[in-house]
Amino acid sequence: MKNENKSSENKKKIIYHTTRLFYEKGFNNTSFEDIADCCKITKPLITYHFGTKANLAKVVVQKFTAEIKNHITERIYRNFEKYNLQYSTAAEIMMVHRLYNEDKKALLFFCEYMNSSFENQFSGGVNLYKMHDRRYHLKIDRSSDELTMLSIASQFSALSLMYAYFTGKLSCTFEQFSDYAARIPFVFMHVKEEEIDVILAEAKNILNKLNFKVCPYFRIE
Repeated sequence: MKNENKSSENKKKIIYHTTRLFYEKGFNNTSFEDIADCCKITKPLITYHFGTKANLAKVVVQKFTAEIKNHITERIYRNFEKYNLQYSTAAEIMMVHRLYNEDKKALLFFCEYMNSSFENQFSGGVNLYKMHDRRYHLKIDRSSDELTMLSIASQFSALSLMYAYFTGKLSCTFEQFSDYAARIPFVFMHVKEEEIDVILAEAKNILNKLNFKVCPYFRIE
């Protein structure tokens, strides 16, 4: 039990310090030596827990995006009479866009990480779509595992659009990009266009009312 607790503590410590290093130095300029020095551990221990720097970055991204999602969900529950999964999902997507748009350090990490390991970006986030399916009974082909396919297609489409916009490959405003990218999951889930319009409008209303602010180290408040 002591060994398990120590292992868990080491992983948490590595993720914490790596998050701060990625934010301050970017993905490219952060080394296992830097992380080991901050954590007062050896490099092999980092490799043991996470394998590669790209794998570690994936864990960091999953953690801070989950924290953004949880923070938005908590604020919605506290400030609105009821929770709507579609509105919340769209608001979370738009808030991540804002994070990278408003914070140059966060954006540098994102672009460098994407350049280094695009195939490592897929997070296997089928659970989000399962939640939408349970709540809204999506019109999908269950015999062909469409739920998994639309999850993968949606994630890669959204990431590709984000990378294209933030590296100057799109001639549009930030709002035009964010609106288009936020539509993608709902298009893949076969939500009607007019319903998506309502979802995006309500998501913007939530963000405006709750007045979130982008903070250092991939955080919002």
